[in-house]
This record gives sequence, structure tokens and C-alpha cells, in this order.
Amino acid sequence: MSRASSVGHTFTSFDGSARSTWKAVAFYVVLNTWNEWLHGPNDTSLHDVRSLPSEAAARLLLVEVIKLCLSLVHSLWNSRWTSRYASTGPHYPDEEELEASDLTDSLRLYSHGHESPRGSVEGMVAICPPIRPFALAHVFVVATVFAFYQYNVALARDLTDPLTLYLALSVGTLCTLFLSSLVLLQLFSAIQWHAAILQLLRSPVDFWSSSHARYDANLDFYREVYSQFFPNIVFVGPGTREDKGFQHSYDVLVDSYQSDEDLSDPAFFKMAGRMAHHMLFTAMKEYDCYDGYLWAPFDTLLNVPRLQLFDQRYFWYHSPAATYVPNPALGDAAANNNASRHAPPANISPDPYLDLTSTWKGWGQDWWWGDPHVGLSVCMPAFHRVPPPLREQFRERMAPYTNGTTRLIGGSADTLYIPGRHRQVFMDTLALFLETDCFLEIATPTVVHLSAALEEPILFVDHWWIWQPPFNATYVRQKWAQGYEVDTFHTFHWGDRDSNGVWRGNPAHIADVRALLAESARRQDVEWPWTSSALPDTAPTPEPTS
Repeated sequence: MSRASSVGHTFTSFDGSARSTWKAVAFYVVLNTWNEWLHGPNDTSLHDVRSLPSEAAARLLLVEVIKLCLSLVHSLWNSRWTSRYASTGPHYPDEEELEASDLTDSLRLYSHGHESPRGSVEGMVAICPPIRPFALAHVFVVATVFAFYQYNVALARDLTDPLTLYLALSVGTLCTLFLSSLVLLQLFSAIQWHAAILQLLRSPVDFWSSSHARYDANLDFYREVYSQFFPNIVFVGPGTREDKGFQHSYDVLVDSYQSDEDLSDPAFFKMAGRMAHHMLFTAMKEYDCYDGYLWAPFDTLLNVPRLQLFDQRYFWYHSPAATYVPNPALGDAAANNNASRHAPPANISPDPYLDLTSTWKGWGQDWWWGDPHVGLSVCMPAFHRVPPPLREQFRERMAPYTNGTTRLIGGSADTLYIPGRHRQVFMDTLALFLETDCFLEIATPTVVHLSAALEEPILFVDHWWIWQPPFNATYVRQKWAQGYEVDTFHTFHWGDRDSNGVWRGNPAHIADVRALLAESARRQDVEWPWTSSALPDTAPTPEPTS
């Protein structure tokens, strides 16, 4: 079992120290404008850069010192206090005690379950980069702004209109700060510098991950097909690819947490991907600057022309309470809203306070709800620690399906999109479940519903989970012929085992998937790079895989 995460297209928010750097821009611009008003349009310092009066110089120096102090304080404050990694408070044994608890507990910060005071150093160190580089960054920026001050004055010295003069000087300061920030972020954080460049260019960014022993060809083929749409792909899995040579030895973000597989005991079926949400957490923690995260396994096919119609401001998941994304291929609105035309939604749990463990029949006969090792009995302690407001909005969203009772969500976690603006609350909540052995396909869907704001829709992904062939693009064409849509499906095979039992990739799948995406683009009436004569209507279908 494997999971992948991908960053969405454009990002509007920065986390941690990067956010501090960008918010500091406001301090510089406002204070620089105030500085010019202090000088006045007739100040000699604005017209003769060689005769800066001592009084004006003192005012200028004072303002620059204030800029430095405010930006440093802001950076320190942001790193210590806005990281939501302190405590969710004590564990409450049942819902009644939760409802009776002080609601201020929900405002405490998370620290992966460690009991630590608000704004503790422990919580800060666990997630935030060191303060020192960013203190140096602000010193360098202020010094640069001060050095270019006379240059800005020289550019504006022939201007007589005060408003134009102040605007010109502020814009000059802003440009200087922006360029200096890029230089400094490159020196101190290559990831955030990359994010800053992407913010400027508004280029798509993505993450992918894997946790399967045979992912060599899968990763190569995945990148071959999808890198045109997701130019920044990150694979996360339990090991690197030394067998593919040096170029491939570092292209997997390693996370081996409970990635062992042991299927010998039906009473404790250890699937390799049972804790793959730990990989999701790792990828989102390491790459914190993006607008969104698309999470999918390497063996899930993505219908990109469909997914590009999804609004990246919202969560995507095949929730029973989700909103369908309009699909021209399905017909009018009534047809699109007909549940029988869509893939099955995720499941709603039984009453989690019932004894499901004693009646659980084992994997293959029962689903994971009653599994004593990873099921509801393991997940509920984490659910109890979720802040009451999040549990309440979850309960309210699901009320039409649960009569307002407490339920969790379970289902495939093979396609999931998390908006960047909800990254922090999603990670904070997921961290609570990661402190237990709660199964991936219970923890992750439940956290999506806990994190999604009640006033925002969850967008329905037509995701199909199959265990019978064809495990290739033919499956999508078959579902189209039956009147359905396939936004994504798992399991998709990029190859098969040869006569010696060795799994090998089949390059014919690359052309076939590209042809499928072109067909889908025509169905959705969207522009597509391969819709022209570059590809035939269909590509030769590879031999069926099983």
C-alpha cells in the first residue's frame, strides 16, 4: 500500500518564519512612509543627498531602528506563539465530560500530545526553524534598505508632489526588501526561497509518495506522465532507491514509521500502509509553504482534466456529505447530482461506544472498525482530545446522516486534497491520531471532516477502489461506457510480473494514460496539450495486468 502527497498550484500563505518575513513588509512600508512625512517634502535631505542634516539623519536612524526592532519582535512572536503545537489538554473519557469541560481548552496549542504551557519552548522547537537566521535576515534587510535610502531619494528628488514622493520612496523600499528577502531565504532556507520564487511566478507545485517495495518503475513512470502538470513532485516512502543509481538515491523522502508488513496472522493483519498518514504528516511538515497538498499513491490513476475543475480552496474527498463537482460528460445538473451516477462514498462508522472488538471477525470478513489493534477502540482516545469546536462542526456537518450522534468516517485514503490554508489545523488534528495506532483509512478521512470549516464544502472525488482487473486505463473507459466518471482509481498497475515472477514496468502504459487524459479533456471540454494530432483518439491498450 502506498500513499502520495502533492502540493497544489498557487499558494497564498506561508507558515512559520516565512510568514514572518512577508508580514514584515507591512512594517517597513508603513514606517518608511511615516519617515517621509516626518521629513516633509521640503526637507533638504530629500533634495540634496550630499547634505543630509544631522536632525534628519537622527530621525532616519531612529525609524530604521524601530523597523528592525518591530520585525525582530514580530519574527520571535510568530515563531513562539502562532505555531499551534502545544497541548490539547487532558484526555476526557467520554463525551459528557468533554461537553462539560472548559471551552478554553480548545484554544490551547498542540504539541503532539505533550502537556506544555502556551508558547512553550518545547512546542516551538518541535516545529519552528531556529530564530537566529531570521534575526540575521532582518538585520541584513534593514541594512540594505538604509543603504539604498539615498538612492531612493535621488530617484525622487525632482518630484514636487508630496503624495507621489512618499509613494515612490515606499515602493523603492518595498522592492529592496523583496529582493533582499529572496537572497536571504536562499541563504537560510532553500525550500522557502523556492516557495518565494513560486509565489512570484505562481507555478504549480506537487508532492507524491510511496510505500511499496516495487515502486522503482512506478515512480519513474508516474513522473514521466504527471510532471507536466505537477512540476514539483515529492515521493515519500520507507526507503531510497539506491538500486536505481545515484540520481535516484535521494528522490524519496524517507519515512519508515510502521511500514513493515506481516500478513501471516489474520488476527493482526499488518499492512505496510496502515500508518501511511505518518508519511503524509512528514511531507506536509517538510514542505510547509504551499497552497495545497494532493495526496495519492503511486498506483492511483489521476484523471487530471477532471481534477483541474476542482476548487483548490476546499478539501477534496469522497465524503458522504460532499458536494459534486459539475461534470459536462454526465449531462445536466440533475444528472450530475444523481448519486447513482457516482462512485460510492466513504463509510460512516457504527456507534464507537459499542463493543465492536469482541464481535470482530477479522480482516477480510469485517472492515477495520472492530480491529482491536487499529480500529475504533484505538482511534477514540485521539478523537476525544480533538478541540470541542472541531468535533462540533464535524457533528453538525454529518447530522443529516447520523442524527447528530458521534461517528467517525472510514474509507480509502487514496485521493485527498488539503488546502494550504487549512494545513495547520489538519496537521495538528492528524498528530493526535498519529499518537495512537489508529488505521490510516479511519484517521485520515475523519481528520478531513474535523478540519473542514462548516461553511465550506468538501468536494466529492469520484474515486474507485478495485481489486479485479483491468488495472489500467481500460477500466476508466469501461466506466465511461457505463455512464460513470472516474476522477481517480486504485489500484492502477504500471507493469506486471514477468515469467520469472519479477515485477517490471511496461512503458506502453505511459502512452495509454496520456491518450486517456486527452480523451477525458475532450469529455470535459477543456483545453489540453495532447488533444491535437500529437496523439490518436486512443493509444494501443497494453496487455491486461492482474
